Amino acid sequence: MTPINTLPAGAKYSHVVSRFTAVVVSVLASCAVHGRGVSPYLPLHLSPEYARLVERVMVLADQPIITRPIAAAAVLDALPAACELDAALCVQVRRYLSGYMKTVGISHASLAVAATSSERTALPNRHGMPSDSGYEASIMAYWQPSDYVLISVGGLAYEDQAV
Repeated sequence: MTPINTLPAGAKYSHVVSRFTAVVVSVLASCAVHGRGVSPYLPLHLSPEYARLVERVMVLADQPIITRPIAAAAVLDALPAACELDAALCVQVRRYLSGYMKTVGISHASLAVAATSSERTALPNRHGMPSDSGYEASIMAYWQPSDYVLISVGGLAYEDQAV
């Protein structure tokens, strides 16, 4: 009498072979879809001069800006098409983007001073900053140790609070 759990000779290792095949296919598929890494974003409140330059590059390259913030890599990808049409624009935008293509850097720093009154109200879109704050300071720095890691740190301070 044959035992109940006996498998035919060819079926003994079929599950092992199918699992091994699945692992090999997964590894090969992940190698084929190799990403190009992370990209820093341009600031949301870009100065009007540079915002116009970046928007012009994207329009000349026929890549409309649909979302904000804009990835620096997207602008860099659009530059070759824009350079064919406007070389001076290309030089200006490349110079601006060079600040974002370093390993470490400060992408934004600002200090604002204001005269205040005695009336205290929260200002809209200012992270709870009251109207009687005499100053506002902000800074944003980044560190990109590899193509796939980007660490960004920022801070905002005004008279009553620092974030």
